[in-house]
Amino acid sequence: MAIEIPFKPARVLQDFTGVPAVVDLACMRDAMNNMGDDSNKINTLVPVDLVIDHSVQVDVARSENTVQANMELEFQRNKERFAFLKWGSNAFQNMLVVPPGSGIVHQVNLEYLGRVVFNTNGLLYPDSVVGTALTHYYDRWIRVIWLGSWWDKSRSCNAWPAHEHGPRLAWLALSYRENLEMIVLLLLTCLPEYGATMGFFPVDHVTLQYLKLTGRSDETVSLIESYLRANRMFVDYSEPQIERVYSSCLALNLEDVEPCISGPKRPHDQVTLREMKADWHACLDNRLLLLVANTSNPSVMLGAALVAKKACELELEVKPWIKTSLAPGSGVVTKYLEKSGLQKYLNQLGFHIVGYGCTTCIRNSGDIDEAVASAITENDLVVAAVLSGNRNFEGRVHPLTRANYLASPPLVLAYALAGNRANCGEHTQGQILAARYLMERGVDRRDFNSYGDRHGNEEVMARSTIANIRIVNKLLGGEVGPKTIHISIGEKLSVFDASMRVQSYSGESSDSRGVLSKFTVVIRVRMGIIPLCFKAGENTETLGLTGHERYSIDLPSNVREIRPGQDVTVATDNGKSFTCTLRFDTEVELTYFDHGGILQYVIRNLISRQSLNQLQVD
Repeated sequence: MAIEIPFKPARVLQDFTGVPAVVDLACMRDAMNNMGDDSNKINTLVPVDLVIDHSVQVDVARSENTVQANMELEFQRNKERFAFLKWGSNAFQNMLVVPPGSGIVHQVNLEYLGRVVFNTNGLLYPDSVVGTALTHYYDRWIRVIWLGSWWDKSRSCNAWPAHEHGPRLAWLALSYRENLEMIVLLLLTCLPEYGATMGFFPVDHVTLQYLKLTGRSDETVSLIESYLRANRMFVDYSEPQIERVYSSCLALNLEDVEPCISGPKRPHDQVTLREMKADWHACLDNRLLLLVANTSNPSVMLGAALVAKKACELELEVKPWIKTSLAPGSGVVTKYLEKSGLQKYLNQLGFHIVGYGCTTCIRNSGDIDEAVASAITENDLVVAAVLSGNRNFEGRVHPLTRANYLASPPLVLAYALAGNRANCGEHTQGQILAARYLMERGVDRRDFNSYGDRHGNEEVMARSTIANIRIVNKLLGGEVGPKTIHISIGEKLSVFDASMRVQSYSGESSDSRGVLSKFTVVIRVRMGIIPLCFKAGENTETLGLTGHERYSIDLPSNVREIRPGQDVTVATDNGKSFTCTLRFDTEVELTYFDHGGILQYVIRNLISRQSLNQLQVD
């Protein structure tokens, strides 16, 4: 049975995609001011760390001074956003903005931001974090539990608790060799790739060594160790272990683990290394060495550099049509590559450092050569990317790379040195509504930037949320692209245009300042989305649903009469009926639903009674 846990984090940690959370706070201040109340009530009551890491793009690669060139373009594109964030860091208390060029949020968190133990006026308590989503990894080094979803950030900044369900705890017993504690961080950083929700290893002596190595003072490290030992949170492998109770136990001998690659479309699509040649059907046009899943493992980075050194000694080279780049998690990687004398070999193969931040994770890999792009589109080629990152969905790395493989850094180097070409598919690209919207407003194509950088614009988000060129819509018989069918008139339209057409029939207009809800709000679907799940063993196919039905959902109009997790009867206009599970899992979620959203709930709880009465009079 799930247990609801009201959780107040010690801090909020967010990457550059957290800009909408700052927009939310600013808009909430405007709302408070418009209601005649004190806008300063909207503030960050817990420490907020915002790392600007998703704005760099690989515009320049395979040349000297690429870091400086890409950073200059980054500042040109994001001048307004950076100015807004600078204002936010001064306007809201407890907000720290880590500037662009510092590194990826995970690595910056490990090297600088992670406290392990907070010391607030002599009161000690563990570091805990609310971040973007449960797909982010949880790092053992700093003893952080990283929870949350997009709406947690705005709420947690104002010290509202996040309500989570207690997870089932499974113990993973690793065997094969001694000193396995040296690799646990690597195991945790790869959580999304092997499908785990969360991973946690207690602090040990290796953690303390890492803290000292990254500049934490001896006094701080001593305090951390004393606190954790006193609370039985520290593991000393030289001492007898106390018995711990877990929901289940899994045993894994690392000797049984076979080297593999993930791809070509999803992180959990496994291809063993020995079978990779048979699975390799694509032209290798785009090779990116991005350190997301392995930024904290110098051994594999140095291993990749040694592969480069050997390749240079054998006079091997990377073909000119392959785009290569190296985007480390922080400047620490650069320092040990340069100090070891290995960076020059990476440069010789075209793997120059292009910047410090996420590139491929939000499709910031930059353009490929125009001649290569033309050859791909004109010849209907299916082309591939190989990267050491954490996402490989179709079109995620680049719109033209439909096959994307996740591999360790040494393998990325190896695959950059060889490859085949084959005509084996087609590539089509739909019309980009967000691009059309920006061009109609005088925005030059080179200033479009990424979707992540425009999360604060509800109109762009409304046009891009369901606009993936690889999306498959069963309403159109499996056709690929961001299209749907307008049921009433039978016309095929973009999802956005279809929603606007339906909205025009009702004579409604749209207004929104949400974050990920921007799409649903602009098309008139507000926080009132009711999350329903099919019962186990049922789906659209087993129930014979086509998507052309009209659905009636049997729920009380009074939210107070709804129970979390209750069964809900759904009836169609053709006489079918089935039962779903209501996925409002807590009373708190029902409250947010009743208020129409998180932001409305927070404002109504903060506004003074006098201002509320005045608002009702007006």
